[in-house]
Amino acid sequence: FSSVHAIALANLGELTTGIAVLSALQGLKSVRGIPVAVNTSYEKKARGTVTCTCSMASVLEALRDVQEPCRKPIEGVLTNAKGERVAVCSVVWAFSLKQKGENAAAT
Repeated sequence: FSSVHAIALANLGELTTGIAVLSALQGLKSVRGIPVAVNTSYEKKARGTVTCTCSMASVLEALRDVQEPCRKPIEGVLTNAKGERVAVCSVVWAFSLKQKGENAAAT
């Protein structure tokens, strides 16, 4: 087949958004998050090295002011070695405040 399997692309997208979210939550000790939905759109056959990027800038601002549970989509964009988009993985994360006495290390 000489291409990257569709589920491998989805896994990379989910992993990338997870690393971005968990990194962002390190600075927000009172907020926890969990992925609740994953949707991957495939745009081009993926061959060779695939890279995924994710930006948390707009979501991070919203999370700083979280008071009530909310859901936010986080997008991972997958590109090939030529920089062409091959897939987009949208992961919906549910965020809420940690309960009093909840382990600070848990997210």
